[in-house]
Amino acid sequence: MARRETHKNIDSYVDEEIGDAMLKTGSIDFITHKIPHHDDALPFSPEVMLDALSVQSEDGTSSAYDSENKKWRNWPATDKGCSNGDIEHQVAAYINAIANTAVTHFKQDNAPEARFQWDGSYAVNGIWDERTNCKRKPDLVAREPEAEAVDWTRVRALFELKCHKRYRTDALKELASHARMVFGNQVNRRFVLAVLLTDTAMTLTVFNRSGAVTSKDFDVHKNPDLFLRVAVGILFLPDEYLGYDNTIDLVKNEIRVNGKAYPIDSVIYQEPSLRGRGTVCFRVVIDGGFGVVKDGWVDKSRTDKEWSLLEEAEGVENVAQMVDHEILQFQGAADSTEKDLSFVKKSHDIEIRTHVRLVVTPYGTPIYNFKDKRELLQAFIDIVKAHRDLYKNKKILHRDMSLRNMLLAESYDSLLESYRRGLLIDLDFAIRMSDLARHLAKGLRTGTTPFMAIHILLGTATHDADHDLESVFYVFCWICITRAGPGRTRKDFAFEKSHLSWWVGEPLDRPNSIGAKKFATIQADSFKTWILNEFHPYFHGLRTCAMSLRDILFSNFNLSGDVSRNPNLHEDFIKVFQTALDDLPSDDEENVSSDDEGNGDETNIFDRYLHQARNLLDDGQTTGLKRKVSVMSDDDDDGDGDDYDSDNEEGCGADNWRGESHQSEDLFDGGSPSGGLRSIGSMRSHSSKESENKRLRL
Repeated sequence: MARRETHKNIDSYVDEEIGDAMLKTGSIDFITHKIPHHDDALPFSPEVMLDALSVQSEDGTSSAYDSENKKWRNWPATDKGCSNGDIEHQVAAYINAIANTAVTHFKQDNAPEARFQWDGSYAVNGIWDERTNCKRKPDLVAREPEAEAVDWTRVRALFELKCHKRYRTDALKELASHARMVFGNQVNRRFVLAVLLTDTAMTLTVFNRSGAVTSKDFDVHKNPDLFLRVAVGILFLPDEYLGYDNTIDLVKNEIRVNGKAYPIDSVIYQEPSLRGRGTVCFRVVIDGGFGVVKDGWVDKSRTDKEWSLLEEAEGVENVAQMVDHEILQFQGAADSTEKDLSFVKKSHDIEIRTHVRLVVTPYGTPIYNFKDKRELLQAFIDIVKAHRDLYKNKKILHRDMSLRNMLLAESYDSLLESYRRGLLIDLDFAIRMSDLARHLAKGLRTGTTPFMAIHILLGTATHDADHDLESVFYVFCWICITRAGPGRTRKDFAFEKSHLSWWVGEPLDRPNSIGAKKFATIQADSFKTWILNEFHPYFHGLRTCAMSLRDILFSNFNLSGDVSRNPNLHEDFIKVFQTALDDLPSDDEENVSSDDEGNGDETNIFDRYLHQARNLLDDGQTTGLKRKVSVMSDDDDDGDGDDYDSDNEEGCGADNWRGESHQSEDLFDGGSPSGGLRSIGSMRSHSSKESENKRLRL
């Protein structure tokens, strides 16, 4: 049964994700920047429309705006609270009526029509999200008039109501949680527009990948032209100005890179977060086979850009190869959050993010989808060799060796017989091993918590190759504990009570605390008792391999980080894996009892806990725990005195993990899977007259 979660309980989650990036502009000009009046954006002049709305109609009906008293006639009682959804319906109907009335004043044949309408019915009923088993209750949403029902793929803009300015902070948090749902369900979303009305004071907020930028507030009665531009104008905006990416065509199932259209087969990953890279990975068709288009927002300040490193990594065996890349353009300039941030007057350290797209081959499947131990061990050998060649030949250090970045990909021998080899992907956090880059990296933690080296968690050493190989060791142990064999997940294993859970830590644990716990588990005796004893029986034959790796890594180890480097560590790792591979008996693949088999869809507690793990970023922010679980409450009373909201947001609890999360470990980025391989057909909005005109539907 779905657990219920109030909007208050998610505040800490949104705070953690967006951090200090809830920004104010102190400027009205920000509004005209986001909603400009010209043929390609807002199709009418707010001032001209206001003049028309200030004149009595020919049939004697009073004007909508009383210019003498400077107020809108019959304005809803937005200064009074209401918990049954009435005020939301009234405000939505009022704005929609203004939009419809305004259109009648345009005499020309090509008079603009409102493409969307505000809908207040979800303030009480909520919008359910099947991906996260969560229900959110936006006060108003902009949607197509012909849409019979709305899910998060159909929400075009957001609107929140409060009866007083003292509730503005709470309202912005609610808008942030709703914007997060939009980003998590729409693969072609660049930003989200949101309106906040507190009594008669209105603001426009833009949620982009750098955070949230909010305009200076204005009074809807004293500034009727701004009211028309924002609340009414949003209903007329084309997709690009609502925050959609017109280089992704979800009708044709195509995504363009440098003008070339790649057919989209499925979405393999979608990061649902507000702030950050916002990565979406598409499996696409390339020359009859499959590759990946990785779309994301890169911190402009990063010295080592992934596409640049991939260019240098060209030809390195068993490393993903880049086919093409593009810095996307909007209105003749790089698509970036920089312009939005330029309106923020107060000094800030918020990262500027640029929209980038990479095309990478080959397409791979997570390493835990191995067919037998031979393939698994060979994959680890391939990946260690790939890391070695990057490090020693190209002077590139990966710095995020984790389960999601180690894949199996099809390869072919001299007789064109296919087989699968290990593939190392994702150079997002990689750096060139120059003195400058190493200096900048010192003290910065990068990686995925369960697989991060102890010294990196403790902050006592500069990231180097030995730390990456320590991460490989943790990935190997993780697979041997959490899997029950090829294509099988382990059941009936109390992960929370296991010592493997120490590598993940508790939700509020800091990195150094997790590092100390991990250190306790790798001591010789405790490693045998706590870790090797948790290996699934299928992997018992590999415990000697794991112990040998442990001995190589920790024979000369201390917590201070002041240890000599082993220049032959790659070769030592390869030798251990090769020995284990050579020692496998020819009839090694014994049958695994049905009691140990997974349920076929690989949904399991280990993936869920892995997706809770921290991804500690060094590109402008340090995120907290990227988890799908937050503090639970069976209580839906928000208790904040705000009569507008009876927000008993449902779901998002530990009992409500997506069943599909197993299929799409983050193959090319940090964060949380979108729910596996999703066909584009399943992601499109429902059919409408606009889809026939090939407009973006998601």
